[in-house]
Amino acid sequence: MRALTDVHADANSLLRWSEASAFGNFLEAFSPTEREQVRSAFARLVETKRTPEGLILERYLRFAFARKAPAGN
Repeated sequence: MRALTDVHADANSLLRWSEASAFGNFLEAFSPTEREQVRSAFARLVETKRTPEGLILERYLRFAFARKAPAGN
């Protein structure tokens, strides 16, 4: 398990990061009008969490490793 912390200046910065991390699929199922409504609601919600440093995003990642079995097994 690995913990990563990112600090974003504002809600737009956090949303741009999310869009980049989703490979173009972020909010894709919504119409442009609905996407704007989601973005506005998200901004209102996260602004209440702003610290003097910005919006802090903590992520917890778990990595798994595997080896392919030798051929013929």
